[in-house]
This record gives sequence, C-alpha cells and structure tokens, in this order.
Amino acid sequence: MDLLDRDLIQAQHTALFEAIRDQRPERARARLLDHVTHLAEVRARALAERGVSEVPISSLLPEDGGAEKAGPAARTRHNPVERA
Repeated sequence: MDLLDRDLIQAQHTALFEAIRDQRPERARARLLDHVTHLAEVRARALAERGVSEVPISSLLPEDGGAEKAGPAARTRHNPVERA
C-alpha cells in the first residue's frame, strides 16, 4: 500500500522552498511543521497496519544504508557511517 501522496509531498516541498526563497521565516516554519506533521501521521498509519517489530529499520533504508549517496550531512551521531 502506497501511503505517500507524491503530489502532496511535492506541493509541501515547493511551499517550503518558496517561503525560504522569499525570506519568510514564519511561513517557512509553518510549512515545515505541516510537512513533518503529515509525515508523522503517515508513519503512524503505516505502523498501525503493521507492528513495529514487523518493520525493521534496515527495511526503510537503501541497500547501502543511504549514507554514501546522501553525502557528509547524512553522517551524524545517529548515522555515523564513515567514508572509506
């Protein structure tokens, strides 16, 4: 089941980008909150249909863990993958 409405996600990203571009910090903050809230709701629906133990974190990542493609910003204390 595809829980993400790609058109809605794109619209949220566009609204956030435009608020940042237009230097409207309060609007950008509100758009980011809208987006993060929506993603939290989607996550909750996904987990309601499947138990947490049925969704290993590894199943949510690309096969290589994603950090190499994401670049240095992805390597944080939560994802400390080192480059070779």
